[in-house]
Amino acid sequence: MMSFFARALRLRLRGRELVYRPFALLLMLASIAAAAQNEQASVEMQHPALFLVGDSIMRTGSGDGETGPWGWGSEIIPMFDPAKIHVYNEALGGRSSRGYIQEGAWAKIMDRLQPGDWVIIQFGHNDAANSPNYPDRTTAKGNGDETQEIDSPVTHQKETIHSYGWYLRQYVEGAKSKGAQVIICSPPPRNTWADGRILRGLDGYAGWAAEAAKQSGALFIDLNTISADKYDALGQDAVRALFNDTQHSRKAGAHLNAESVVTGIRSLRDCPLAMDLAPGISNGQIAQPGAHAPTSPRPDPKEIPLPIIKTPMTPMPGVDQLPDHPQMPDVMTLNNGQRVKTAKQWAQRREEMKRTLEWYAVGEAPPPPGNVTGKTIDSELLLDGKVKYRLVHLTFGPHESLGLDIGIFTPVGDASVPTLISPAGTPPGATALPRLALGANQGRNEDVLLVTGPAVPQSGGARGPGQNGAGGAPVTGMIDNNGKPYGNPNTAAHIAETNQAIQHGWAFVMFNYGDCGEDTTLRNADGSWAYRTTRFFPAYPNYDWGLLRAWAWGVSRIVDYLETDPLVDKSKFVVTGVSRTGKSALIAGAFDERIALVAPVASSGGGTPAYRYSGSVPDRGGKEGLTEMLKKYPNWFSDHLHQFWGQPDKLPFDENWFIALCAPRPFIALEGDHDQNVNQNGVYQSMIAAEPAYEIFKRPDRLGISFADRPHGMVQGDWDALLAFGDKFLMNKPTTLRFDQYPPGIGPNAK
Repeated sequence: MMSFFARALRLRLRGRELVYRPFALLLMLASIAAAAQNEQASVEMQHPALFLVGDSIMRTGSGDGETGPWGWGSEIIPMFDPAKIHVYNEALGGRSSRGYIQEGAWAKIMDRLQPGDWVIIQFGHNDAANSPNYPDRTTAKGNGDETQEIDSPVTHQKETIHSYGWYLRQYVEGAKSKGAQVIICSPPPRNTWADGRILRGLDGYAGWAAEAAKQSGALFIDLNTISADKYDALGQDAVRALFNDTQHSRKAGAHLNAESVVTGIRSLRDCPLAMDLAPGISNGQIAQPGAHAPTSPRPDPKEIPLPIIKTPMTPMPGVDQLPDHPQMPDVMTLNNGQRVKTAKQWAQRREEMKRTLEWYAVGEAPPPPGNVTGKTIDSELLLDGKVKYRLVHLTFGPHESLGLDIGIFTPVGDASVPTLISPAGTPPGATALPRLALGANQGRNEDVLLVTGPAVPQSGGARGPGQNGAGGAPVTGMIDNNGKPYGNPNTAAHIAETNQAIQHGWAFVMFNYGDCGEDTTLRNADGSWAYRTTRFFPAYPNYDWGLLRAWAWGVSRIVDYLETDPLVDKSKFVVTGVSRTGKSALIAGAFDERIALVAPVASSGGGTPAYRYSGSVPDRGGKEGLTEMLKKYPNWFSDHLHQFWGQPDKLPFDENWFIALCAPRPFIALEGDHDQNVNQNGVYQSMIAAEPAYEIFKRPDRLGISFADRPHGMVQGDWDALLAFGDKFLMNKPTTLRFDQYPPGIGPNAK
């Protein structure tokens, strides 16, 4: 045992793995022990203790569902009597039975173990394959003592790995050496079915876990079988609601798995741990999760209502008149019940869907004004005469009372390339417009309808909406819609030198979305939105459009002008945006068929993820969902959407409608593989529910997805995918990139 841990004690630094010789190893062990003592001094340990050791099936993120999925370890803690035992959920997402040891996580548990403690171990979901975030975690299949030599993808050196069961046996041996007792759980099943039954065994890992437990003398709970029996009894449709994706559970699913573990503990003969279960549970009663208790919350009755805006639209049914419809709303059935089978019928269906979305989702926007004109304010040649920049002021609307500054970068001598339209900030040379104050509790994750009036100014000033086009505080390492790090100078020359689209040979058009509608939750004394007093809104008082629709309407006015510009190709307009402007890019593409390619980035709640499969109120897998958006940013949407707070299943639409409305034009969702705001399964559900609209045109290949290695924001990987996707479909250029790949456990890559 010691020889294994001596081999595992390595220091990784800058991609190199340094192996310590005996004397140096002793010094390192001493320092690790001292560090462990210091760390333990800051955490008051209580014994007897139960340590939960495993992967994201046991604990996801910080364990409170903030990333969407829930692990069963979080749900089992209150099932034990804290007066008898103290439960510590030490599971780590993404780890395998080998990775947890190799990272030193198990060594920290060993330092804390005392006689009389317990350890419950459950691995298996990550042992078969590496991932981008954990590129060196695989184990050999089985429970034997055979080894494999691999080339480590991290150190690029030879490394010896053992079987899955062998690593489980090391946990048992180590814990027993400390006087602790061990229970090994087989990994629970994935949400994959055949012939009406959920698939069991998890590719052999359940059986190998049983063998390892028997060989090492550990107790064993067949969590795979116990939960599988429950899933079969519930049926496939009911079980779908328990999973966040194919592999990870929602809160209710995590609770079911925790119940299964308790069932297993109680079934073990003379198991002392059963005596430590909470009162009632030890007698066979299982507590129900909070998610099962009453229902979805409703808006706070103290909310200050928004004044009603009467529009020309015919009213549609309210939430109380609509049935629950947990399935994704169909895009291919006309309102009269007929199936869409022809392009002509699809045109009819498009109009029906647009009207529904205008009423419930984004608000009704005014029709195209038909009088857009542009005046060139300034122009210059850049990049040694290869690129021309023009600052153009657009005028339009009633009595030509509205205006918008846009910056146009075009390659000299080539008008055949795509033109990317992006809300990338105030164009170089334009004068920034004055801005309203922020709302009283804007950006605090509070219900903004509870207050009126402005926010109290913060020292140092707040980052105003519309800067850099990302619409929120940037994440370190992110790049903006111009493809440059936040904070760089906003000059035409610098943009031309650094912008990804321009450097790729495309034309690029930028504008400040805050010049279309001010991104503030500020409210007037009567409760109305203050943003309706500036920009485009005063010219159209009888339209109830939200800010997202206004920003998208601004994109269409830019397209109006570009159609008259001889320096661009009017058949190759591309729209993009990041986060909130990713949502408006999606809306612009859905409503304006002149846009040839639609590419929202990190659009999150109210963007590409389905409302029915996102959010925590009710529990739909976490991240930003319907209720979260209505709480923080109701100003972005139609006022009619607020009534659906906590009731996404009653929506007569979902986000797949916006994507479907782009058909058959190329569409790509640019997402992050660890975006804290985006439910990946929600994106997948929207994409597959929009696919029938592309299939009727026999162009499902035009519906693309790309996941970059990032949190919320935009990085080089997003730009690479956007430009390659555009080249493929607008320029007929080949690419080696694929646009159908999802992260592990999501969509077609789920097992």
